Amino acid sequence: MKWQLTDITNAQWDRALSNFAYAQFTQSSAWKTFQESLGREVKRFIIKANNDDLLAMCQAVFVKKTIGSFWLAQRGPILSPQIDAMKAMQALADQALGLLGGDAWFFRVEPVPHTEDPYFYLANPWIRKKSHDPSVTRLVNIASDDEAILAQMHQKTRYNIRVSQKNSVKIEESDRLEDFLQLQKDTAARDHFVAQSDAYVTKQFEALKQNGVATLLIAKKDETALAANVLITFGDTVTYLYGASSSEQRNLMAPYLLHWASMQYAKKQGCTYYDLWGVNAQEKNHPDYKGAWEGISRFKAGWGGQIIELPGTYDLPLKRAWYRLAEIIKKI
Repeated sequence: MKWQLTDITNAQWDRALSNFAYAQFTQSSAWKTFQESLGREVKRFIIKANNDDLLAMCQAVFVKKTIGSFWLAQRGPILSPQIDAMKAMQALADQALGLLGGDAWFFRVEPVPHTEDPYFYLANPWIRKKSHDPSVTRLVNIASDDEAILAQMHQKTRYNIRVSQKNSVKIEESDRLEDFLQLQKDTAARDHFVAQSDAYVTKQFEALKQNGVATLLIAKKDETALAANVLITFGDTVTYLYGASSSEQRNLMAPYLLHWASMQYAKKQGCTYYDLWGVNAQEKNHPDYKGAWEGISRFKAGWGGQIIELPGTYDLPLKRAWYRLAEIIKKI
């Protein structure tokens, strides 16, 4: 089993990647373009079958740091059900230096196997880390009719959608990212978290929108923005990447109608899944369980769907002595 570097075009890469169930936008050409706009190098490598079918794909970004630069494959590599995931990851460990080279101290991956059998554990030389991107998510299958999608939701979720509809909350697609950024500040202050910077979100949204994958939906009442979702469309999945809501008029339940509208948007794109992008695992002893996520996980559970647990984030030390030094520095 051999990985090989590839220089196929962006269009060819995206076509091939989209053939994988639950293909990840962080492995797409749009994400590559965004990372390159940040001045980062991107490399791609693949495993081919004898008939030239792609069995595994990986896009890695070089993240330069003063101490501890590394290669990062966000939600990657993507693995076909036709490949032995463990053997593919062992081959990647054996070949990583030759594929990546450079000044990196380690290689960080987040493997995505087939959704029907998504979890496995990697042993030495891979080192399990706290998740970089969410390792547990909730996928809502939106391929069925509206009645079936609504039926899997919690009755309180359905009720709140109706409340918002009766209060004449309107949903619109918008380019006014400043509305989202203002709502994000409100949400971060209310829920006590540190949001991504305005500059980063703006650059990310603009790059992804120019590549046709990012959409902003806003819920409004009388021209006042009450909630906003940033959605990413790639392959068979629409991902709810960012969400924010106002502290005002919360009785109108705008976020509920907004998520229902987001699912309707995903259906119109011909997608199968609506990915709620990160929830807590069901067990509190899970390495990526976060107490701060309990509220948002309950909210997302109201939409039904299936919890998917991915293998999580792993590091492969490329310069072992320096990697150990970086770990010591972080602890200090």
